[in-house]
Amino acid sequence: MGVDMEKMEMLNVSMAASLDMSDGLLCVGATSGILVNDGVSCSSLDTLVCEDRSEKEAEGQCVGEQREDEDTAWDGARVRELLEEVSERDTLGVSEVELVVEQVLTFVNALLFKLHNMRRHVRHDMWSNADKIRDACTACGADSVHDMVAWELEHNIPWSNSGREGLLWLKRSLSFIRRVMVNEYLQPELPTPRNVRDAYNDRLACCHDWIGRRIVRMYLGKIPPRDEILTHLQLTKPELSDLELLS
Repeated sequence: MGVDMEKMEMLNVSMAASLDMSDGLLCVGATSGILVNDGVSCSSLDTLVCEDRSEKEAEGQCVGEQREDEDTAWDGARVRELLEEVSERDTLGVSEVELVVEQVLTFVNALLFKLHNMRRHVRHDMWSNADKIRDACTACGADSVHDMVAWELEHNIPWSNSGREGLLWLKRSLSFIRRVMVNEYLQPELPTPRNVRDAYNDRLACCHDWIGRRIVRMYLGKIPPRDEILTHLQLTKPELSDLELLS
């Protein structure tokens, strides 16, 4: 039986507009540029990042790289507050969406610094989708994500590269990162690469075709062990208690 794409899109939009961060809902993926099982293809990151950002990145000066040099405080309480706000509110301003993305990325930046291609891919994916949301809100003059979604539906804006698509994929990225951190807290006896792989299988694998899963798992195979990550962070004693706030 063929997939009813109209119903699938309406389901995706409903998920995006609700801003429901519950575990049961977000069992779908975050990786861009890979065909997903529902037939929707998330556009290539290269076509989403503006030219000036690409040029700066080529010079090692993009905004994301600058953030790596900034203080990465482990503020678990603040991240929990942001995630709860996203979960409970139907109306979220564009600036607030950007704040959530920035704060969450800052929070996990230290932990994910050594995750190589997987980390870089997810980070760029999140910022690309934040750009989609901002551009869509600017185009329609919306003051909130909810208004943007309503406007796009009213005007029959195509799903591809829409603000709705960006919102849904951004939520999926946040869900994957949250699951990585929760796994690290709940399963400290397991190697970090195993915890990240379990998070992928739980959150992203169900959205990708076999090619996509093979590519991502190739990235996962290059994740260093926890001791190497902690050594890089110059921690003599890991302080992961804040992850309890996200469990």
